[in-house]
Amino acid sequence: MFRQRDIFKETIAADRLEFENARTLWAYDRKASEGKLADQIEQYSTAMREVNELRQSKTELETLLAQERKVWEEEKARGAQELRVAKGEIVNCHKKAQDMEAERIKWEKDRDTWESENVHMSKKVAEAMDELLKVDDGLPAFWTQLLETLEEQQTEKEPGEAQNCLDGASRVTSSLLAQVQLLAISLRKVKEGALAKANESKAEIAKLQRKAAKFEEDRAKDREQWEQERERSAEQTSVAKKLLRKAEKDKGKQHTPPETQTSSSCASKAASSNKTPEEEICELKQTVKAKREPNKSLTTKNTKLAEKAQRSSSHSAAASTSSSVDKVKKLTAKVKKSEEDVRKVTAKEEKQARIADMEKMLAAYPPSQAKGSAPSVSKHIYLSDSDSVEIISRPGTPLRSSKAGKNRKSNK
Repeated sequence: MFRQRDIFKETIAADRLEFENARTLWAYDRKASEGKLADQIEQYSTAMREVNELRQSKTELETLLAQERKVWEEEKARGAQELRVAKGEIVNCHKKAQDMEAERIKWEKDRDTWESENVHMSKKVAEAMDELLKVDDGLPAFWTQLLETLEEQQTEKEPGEAQNCLDGASRVTSSLLAQVQLLAISLRKVKEGALAKANESKAEIAKLQRKAAKFEEDRAKDREQWEQERERSAEQTSVAKKLLRKAEKDKGKQHTPPETQTSSSCASKAASSNKTPEEEICELKQTVKAKREPNKSLTTKNTKLAEKAQRSSSHSAAASTSSSVDKVKKLTAKVKKSEEDVRKVTAKEEKQARIADMEKMLAAYPPSQAKGSAPSVSKHIYLSDSDSVEIISRPGTPLRSSKAGKNRKSNK
């Protein structure tokens, strides 16, 4: 009986001790749970602050991106406008080149026409001079024969008949002089036509020279503008290369960010539901140990802030990289356009050189003798020892005749 009582007392004492141990463990667990809850609350508030900071950073990045996009749109519009202006200038240059080519072809045709007309006029002048020389060569023999016939028949005929013969001879002489005058007038007209053609050709040459000078001035302006555009393109290319190198350097520095504290806390929450009491006690001990080391949490916070700064820099680097790539593409297009302009200017210079060669050939062409006043042509026709007729032909002046003696009779 007493033995059962002692056993019962021992059992009660053991149960009480076990109950006290369980209550102590429960109190410890409660304290640990309260500390864990406080840590989780603090972690949640920290995570919310970081989320708010990240949202603010995202807003700032979106604002910067909008500004960059606006600047890019403005540059795109400016580039489109410059491209339209350049296309218009290219069209104008093509039109000028076509006009110059058409004028050159027209000038060559006019020059060929003028040369053929000049050859034709030269032939006519030569024929007229031959006719004039034939008439001049035939007059002395005609007058000599006429005077001999009159002298032979003077003694046989009456004075009135002799006077009629002299009058007939005078009429024949007048008709011959009229023919000579007509030939001289036709010769003067031919020379005046050749002189007019030469003046027209000189006017055309002067007009072409003025147009060539204007074209040279426009080409100098285009070259100066092209040089300025090339310098500006070189500056923009250097700036774009610097930005691209900087963006690549920033891109090489960035790395993959680690997981956030919020996701780790959520994972610990999800995994804590299936843990054993021993694992929970171990985790609580680690939490208490972590509380005794406040510098570790500060280090974690600094690491998060550094990661946040790195992500922000990576976003800005990506934006700057895309902007730099666009700028490089634009500058490449401008360089290609500048090379095309150089080729066109070179073609213009070649055309100008060909025109200059043609002008030199034309300048080397022998000028027409219609320029200035031609020397006078004086022909003496001797009627007898004392009578003579001088035919003076000068361009722009009518023919005139001078007689040293009129109707002088022979002393025979």
